[in-house]
Amino acid sequence: GHATFTPHMYMFDGIKAGCQTYEQTNQCSTLCTNSGRYCLMDPDSINGGVTGVDVVEESVRRLCIWDEYGKDGMGLEWWLYVEEFLYRCNDKHFTNEECIKDAMSAAGVSPSRIQACMEDSGGFEGNVENKIVESELAQKEATGVIVLPSFYVNKTPLRGAFTTAETFEAICAAFPDSSQPAVCKTCRYCRDVLECIKTEECAESLVEEPSNSVSTPVFVTSLVGLTVCLACIGIIQWQRSQRQMRAQIRGIMAEYQQVDATMKVETVGFDEDE
Repeated sequence: GHATFTPHMYMFDGIKAGCQTYEQTNQCSTLCTNSGRYCLMDPDSINGGVTGVDVVEESVRRLCIWDEYGKDGMGLEWWLYVEEFLYRCNDKHFTNEECIKDAMSAAGVSPSRIQACMEDSGGFEGNVENKIVESELAQKEATGVIVLPSFYVNKTPLRGAFTTAETFEAICAAFPDSSQPAVCKTCRYCRDVLECIKTEECAESLVEEPSNSVSTPVFVTSLVGLTVCLACIGIIQWQRSQRQMRAQIRGIMAEYQQVDATMKVETVGFDEDE
């Protein structure tokens, strides 16, 4: 078995939130794109360097990267880009085009392909729909996401803390026992789950893994007990068959031999029942 990953970006429907006026203009300033259609809260402050518009655009960029490179369900380039972006651009250079291109190039992502994807989606100007954002809004409504971040395994939300161990356990639990990946069995009881996943070796186990083997004394005792039971059943069946045979012979002799009330019938080859 194998697991696949699909990222989703949380955005607000600006029309439902009242950020688009009756004249179809944006009244939520730097929080929304597309004339107030799609919005996100300012991540630092209303007067900070990064706006809600910037976050919407970066969210669409990452979704485009996934669309282009995540068809295998793993999307290594997506993960590398996110890591490179956080390292290079996340603070002062969040909207710096050169920094973003450098991050994509370092992750093996084609900037031109991603730019084309963002433009084809509908862009961020004017009162037009962006099909990528519309898809995210529809999926948000379908799944009922109300808490961020949210994590789903087989369309079932993961409750509680999103620790590495909890997330790993939820993913492994979704597999039938017969098709669980080897890493699930190796790292299930490991103290440092993340390190175990990276190295596929568990340096320290939290508990002793259950054994599926049967000890020799238990096996021998069970075998002897089974043999005795079968022997007892055989003896009982033999005795029963002997009694039935004696009864049949008596019946035959009584039918073909004149016997008075005082005569004793003896069976041949069998002892009389007492």
